[in-house]
Amino acid sequence: MTGRQIPDGWGIGCPRAVIKKNRIEIHFPVEKEKPKVMKVEKQVKDPDLRICAVDLNIGDRLAVCGIFKSDGTQVATRFIRGGDNLNGRRKRLLGMIATRRSLTGSINKDEQDNKDLWNKIQHIDDYEAHRISRRIVEFALEYGASIIVFEHLGNFKPEKGKYSRRANSKRAYWLRGRIFHYAKYKAWEHGIITSRVNPRDTSRQCAGCGSEVTRHGEKDKPEGYRPGAPLFTCQCGKKGDADLNAARNIAKKFFLRYAA
Repeated sequence: MTGRQIPDGWGIGCPRAVIKKNRIEIHFPVEKEKPKVMKVEKQVKDPDLRICAVDLNIGDRLAVCGIFKSDGTQVATRFIRGGDNLNGRRKRLLGMIATRRSLTGSINKDEQDNKDLWNKIQHIDDYEAHRISRRIVEFALEYGASIIVFEHLGNFKPEKGKYSRRANSKRAYWLRGRIFHYAKYKAWEHGIITSRVNPRDTSRQCAGCGSEVTRHGEKDKPEGYRPGAPLFTCQCGKKGDADLNAARNIAKKFFLRYAA
């Protein structure tokens, strides 16, 4: 008999025979009782509640996470990177697809062209979605957060330019939805609930005073609003990381939703 070692805390269920071609396998299911999960409405009444607010991006920092208490205190921060490497690998494969299409001419809509390349892109995206979602859940567990809050992302307009650029931006956006869905079931296994808030103005408003901020680069003057820029400056005097400010706004929206 061969198989993986049963992890601690899991029990072995009733085995069953599974027929596979020319052999029969005996499968032993494992089971574990989930911790009892309270509804969000009850959890927010706990003064010691901690939540993990997550701002998902399409740049190098794929996720910016913050642990917050109900009084707004920020306990910890984590930046999960890898977006530049992912976008580069994906764009290279999309460029290969575009080149092959230009050589073959018209595309048959009834058949999948460049199947191997598309599968490779799919596997890369899937791996990254699992990696990011796992790290988000691990971060929430490390600091005792019982709720993970995301933005409820809506429609997306891809960037203008070549096919590889437009397709890359589309898939980068779709990746954010996949990260949420993977994090949802991973978190539930540990008794953590996931929630979503309206993304309106989470990047444009200051988490401290609510005023509209300027978003700029490190060497730029704090003027105007440049989407995707790493820094923000507010008229109230606050300044710092723009994505972390967005995570604070996500947490703020969540607590305001359930405020008495």
